[in-house]
Amino acid sequence: MNKLSPPNGVYVVTVIALILGINSVLGGESWITNLGRESSSAFALFGVVSLLVGILDIAVAAGFFWARSWSWAWGILASIVTSVLSALEVNVLSQSLSTGLGVNAVNIAWMILPLVIVYYLTRTTVKAYLRQSIGC
Repeated sequence: MNKLSPPNGVYVVTVIALILGINSVLGGESWITNLGRESSSAFALFGVVSLLVGILDIAVAAGFFWARSWSWAWGILASIVTSVLSALEVNVLSQSLSTGLGVNAVNIAWMILPLVIVYYLTRTTVKAYLRQSIGC
């Protein structure tokens, strides 16, 4: 079986997934430690979930880079969860009186970039490239 060459944009999506993962890990750590926020177990739980999803995003980025077959399905799952977590974070931050943060361009980017990854992963050439090792 001939090995397919990487489709256009696979390394761009790899970098996006890596950046999203690092952001989720750092954001999760911030939620866990409750810097500048009221102490709450809900914040800590949100932080733990964000931390775990960030680690998954980083692993998926490595899977994209090395064209691992598992990275396609896990990439879609991680991207959807990352987008939902970003939307929840914007909601919490916009309601928090202590931070005064709301919706801005960066927050919108953190919600949209994971959806760009999902769109990219659903392209036929990308699916074929990432699934080539399992024969799907």
